[in-house]
Amino acid sequence: MAERVDCPLIQVEGNVVVPVEAASSMEEYAAYTLRPKIGQRLDDFLTPLEEKVPRKPSLGLHFESFDVSDGDEAVSQLKIDGSVGPSGSTASGPYSQRHKEV
Repeated sequence: MAERVDCPLIQVEGNVVVPVEAASSMEEYAAYTLRPKIGQRLDDFLTPLEEKVPRKPSLGLHFESFDVSDGDEAVSQLKIDGSVGPSGSTASGPYSQRHKEV
């Protein structure tokens, strides 16, 4: 794809602990060859999580609730101002970026 575009093409890996390029310098054809290489590099990339105390405890909070098993019915129960239209300046939703051609 990089050969077909007139701008820099940058690959971003999401949800990854060890970047593929750090695990192996060659093209891997099977997960079973890549997994041990990732395992060897985990300590280089994993960092311990810090335990954080919430600013406001939530365990004692009580909320009014309603049945959400029927999505349309649940939305109809919300106080939504239907007079407000789309902004027009931003794209949103599942199809806003996914189907754009490069």
